[in-house]
Amino acid sequence: HPPADTLQLCVGCRCLIFQLAHANAAPRNLRGFLLDHRVTFAGFWNHSDRRKLENSWLGLRMRTDPVDLRLCTETDGGWNLKRASVNTIVEECLGFEVEQRKEIGISDWDEEFLSHEQVEYATVDAHCAFLIARDCKVWNFRD
Repeated sequence: HPPADTLQLCVGCRCLIFQLAHANAAPRNLRGFLLDHRVTFAGFWNHSDRRKLENSWLGLRMRTDPVDLRLCTETDGGWNLKRASVNTIVEECLGFEVEQRKEIGISDWDEEFLSHEQVEYATVDAHCAFLIARDCKVWNFRD
């Protein structure tokens, strides 16, 4: 797994985009937060995120793999969303539309300065993941 270039976190309405590829070190508080047993991390299509963080040059460790929200959400009709896009999951679970463009998601995230579109993409992704995780009580899905 290639290393992670950025780490996007959201708690409530506060989002953090940490550029791992350009950091001299990881703050001790961040390392502790990632290992905190009281915290459940969640996101979309994130099956390799833990290994990517470990492979970053900062060697960040997470206590457990983050919960993949695709696996614990479903439509009102009972259809699971495990093959759905972030856009579809957000619309089904939160009732509003977002446009997470694939070309931004696969763009160069190790640039020294992220583009406005990259910052928006990362923030929307992290914030929507937080909202869905909260609404789905995702802490019930962790080990």
